[in-house]
Amino acid sequence: MLRSSRLPDEQKNTIEWRTQFDHFLEQIDDLKPAVGEPEYRYFYRMATALTAALSVAPPGPDREKVLRRLVGFLGSSSFQQESVLEWYAQVQRTASSVRALGPEATARFLSELERSGNPILNLYAVAAKVITDNKN
Repeated sequence: MLRSSRLPDEQKNTIEWRTQFDHFLEQIDDLKPAVGEPEYRYFYRMATALTAALSVAPPGPDREKVLRRLVGFLGSSSFQQESVLEWYAQVQRTASSVRALGPEATARFLSELERSGNPILNLYAVAAKVITDNKN
């Protein structure tokens, strides 16, 4: 498990850290629903793991890769049909986590949502951009 959430981004450019991060992403990729596991549990496990990876990923290609995976997961999850309100609540929690990473990460996240092919994620991104533009 990565323990570098407080490590400055400059220090995340070591071979050791990058190897651990890549291993962490591989473990996330290997997550599968357990036999008999309800969809909501798998959904929350995966969303939590991807959000954790996002919180430690340094700006740049690593963060963008995790953002793409996270948006892809949110957009393709069958949990949306099972409980749209709980699914949407996770989208909002994810957006809050991304906003904490700064304006560049937020802009990238919204762009990924727009390109997701999921109409609700697309609408969320458009609405977030309009609201942000109106605040400025």
